[in-house]
Amino acid sequence: MTNQKYISKLVLWGTALISLLITPFSFDPLNVSKLALLSVFGFAIYSLILTTEGMFKNLQYRWILSTSGIFVLLGFIALLATRTNLLQQFFGASGRHTGFLTYLALTGFMLAASLVSNKLFLESLTKFLFVSGLASLGYGLIQVFDLDPLNWTNSFSPVIGFLGNPNFQSSFMAITATSVFSIILKSSTKLTVKLGYLVYVLLALFSIYKSNSQQGFLVFGTGILVVLLFWTKAKFQSKGLTSAYILASAGVAMATVLDILQKTPWASILYKESVSNRGDLWRAGWRMTLDYPIFGVGFDNYGDWYRRYRDTAAISARGVDTISNTAHNVFLDISTSGGIPLLIAYLVILGLALRAAFKLFMRTKSFEAPLVGIIGAWFAYLAQSLISINQIGLAIWGWVFAGAVIGYEIVTREETPVTNRKSVENLGTLLIGGFLGMIIGLPPLISDVVYRNAIDSRQVAAVEKSAYQWPQNGDRMLQVAATLRDNKLNEQALKVARDATKFAPERYEAWQVLGSIPTIPDAEKAQAYAKLKELDPYNPNLK
Repeated sequence: MTNQKYISKLVLWGTALISLLITPFSFDPLNVSKLALLSVFGFAIYSLILTTEGMFKNLQYRWILSTSGIFVLLGFIALLATRTNLLQQFFGASGRHTGFLTYLALTGFMLAASLVSNKLFLESLTKFLFVSGLASLGYGLIQVFDLDPLNWTNSFSPVIGFLGNPNFQSSFMAITATSVFSIILKSSTKLTVKLGYLVYVLLALFSIYKSNSQQGFLVFGTGILVVLLFWTKAKFQSKGLTSAYILASAGVAMATVLDILQKTPWASILYKESVSNRGDLWRAGWRMTLDYPIFGVGFDNYGDWYRRYRDTAAISARGVDTISNTAHNVFLDISTSGGIPLLIAYLVILGLALRAAFKLFMRTKSFEAPLVGIIGAWFAYLAQSLISINQIGLAIWGWVFAGAVIGYEIVTREETPVTNRKSVENLGTLLIGGFLGMIIGLPPLISDVVYRNAIDSRQVAAVEKSAYQWPQNGDRMLQVAATLRDNKLNEQALKVARDATKFAPERYEAWQVLGSIPTIPDAEKAQAYAKLKELDPYNPNLK
């Protein structure tokens, strides 16, 4: 098997498995396991890309190659330049794990998809997306009817699939339904197959409805508008009708946005309180970006800085204890993580994908269902990324879609054939890369399992020791300190809390736990209180 085939299989299988993997035996059953698998596949992919002769000689790929390299380089510089703990930046915040390692691996997946993309790859990607969606739909329906064998701790809708949140589940259902909808529109698809796919779309919409997440319908609507645009152009071959459709779609999109923002003459239909919540988060994220425009505040460090950058309007509307560790906007998450240069590099990557999608729209005469489905799904992902979080199991699809669209546009150009790459079998390199990825990505999962086992054991020594399991995690340390405090083990609690404030000095909760331990010396308590006021300057309870 050639390196290109290995890369193709790694991208397809890796993307599907990462989105579906959960580990009920760990404290965080969703994110640390996805990070570990992302690291394994990501480094295996990089090992093959870097050792495939001729992979970098094709001038057609120079923009995506150079932009990907610049994005990774800027991220690495930001990682070293910001003052926040390197471990937290590299592996990401607890419950998110969208640190530098995640973006490094996502870039590898995107780049690999662009380098191997062709008609067969798009068809395979569509199939993998459908099977992954089918698995997520099945599990979601089990949760709809309260038959889930796993006892999730979740204050929202129980329909969370393999992604841990109803918003993520509904968006993923919308993304898969968008791709499936394009196959239904394909004229050569058999009627029985169309009916089967139609049932899937209807069940996906039912799952979105039961998840109580409006986000999914907005994401699906975005994807469908794009798919129908390609279908209208191919079906009627009329520039006038296509232009009219684009204008009508733009009008619908504008009316939808204005309705959500309550800026229409009619009473808003789509507005929800979460829209205002996101406004608070976006304002804070943009202020962080403006104050730290070059390197940001550090990867996945939004939560440590949010209290400092939220305004009084956010506190008045939602109270002092309503916080977030993400801006709920991928673009702001990137700008706060690595500054405006990193955001620009990301926007250039998206721009390359948008340019490729536009060229393919202008170039293609017939309705190519797999291609259109992937483009529609990518636009659906972009809609999700504007109003939500870069969850690993969802983000992996968006980055692969972008790479696949860029690569397909390149290989379907007429002017210059793509230079052949040397066909070699390099299984050893793949295994070395995967092993390196395992060494790097597995420790957070191991430490998470150790913490879960320590909590379940109820042994003081094990719980205390788990706070220092490498790689250390600020959230875990303060949770251990709080557990020890609640069990009146004040001496041990003080030690862990003090170490937590040293490990994560910008973490408000760490100082809060330290100051709440009954045996803390008065001078140290005053110091903790002063730090709390510094980290949360608009909190009326700290005046």
